[in-house]
Amino acid sequence: MQPKGSWTRGGLSAGSKKGPAAHEKSMLSAAFHRGEHDTNVVVLSYQDPGSKLQLAISEDPKNDNNWYSVDFDSFTGRHDVGDWGGVGHAIAGDWQNKRHDSDGSFSGLLMAIEESEEITPWECSVDFHVSSKKKVECHFLDKTFLDSHGKGIYLSSHLSQLAWVRTGHGRSQDPAQTLPYEFALLYMSFREKIQENRVGVDIPRIVGPGFDVDMDFDSFATNDNKTVYAKSGSDIVVFRLDTDGWQWKVDGIVNTAI
Repeated sequence: MQPKGSWTRGGLSAGSKKGPAAHEKSMLSAAFHRGEHDTNVVVLSYQDPGSKLQLAISEDPKNDNNWYSVDFDSFTGRHDVGDWGGVGHAIAGDWQNKRHDSDGSFSGLLMAIEESEEITPWECSVDFHVSSKKKVECHFLDKTFLDSHGKGIYLSSHLSQLAWVRTGHGRSQDPAQTLPYEFALLYMSFREKIQENRVGVDIPRIVGPGFDVDMDFDSFATNDNKTVYAKSGSDIVVFRLDTDGWQWKVDGIVNTAI
């Protein structure tokens, strides 16, 4: 197989004087996002050395001087985003929410944030079409994480990982499975099962089918190809969504010790 490209090291790091600096225990989440007025950006969420949650946004991430930082605390109001090192947070781009625009839609940045014993949803608009007036606004989503009984996502312990995966609508004939749940929110605490919740616009949150294997996982990773990679000891289990976009199926197991 011929290589399709190569990785090069950039200047953005915790030790960079030009780029964002992160807390030593900070989690990191990243997403590509198409914002307003043809804004195309890379977005990072992280905690700074003072444990404050930050967004770093760039149209040209190879340029150290092109990063625009936003203090997320400036939007939180009554919500007290965690002030300890390692609070859970995850971002996803191209969240198709509704708004009173001429086209009836709005592409927002979707965020999930650990707050004490709960995971809360946020939405940010990103508008860089006038370079001298970059604009980022975030607000709390009141209903996105509520189920049909009005209950949100509550936690029994701190998260070790939190991530989004785009699931799409699927092609099942079952009405319960064809509702527009565009994203699955995955999270886990230390040495526990991966939990899954499906969310969409103007519909109640539902608990997803999850990962039906008799294994505890150490960590996991997601991508935009409806794939989850979960590590259990020396094994990495590959899960992919079926054609209905509902059930996670084991697609392979790789033993890294071999």
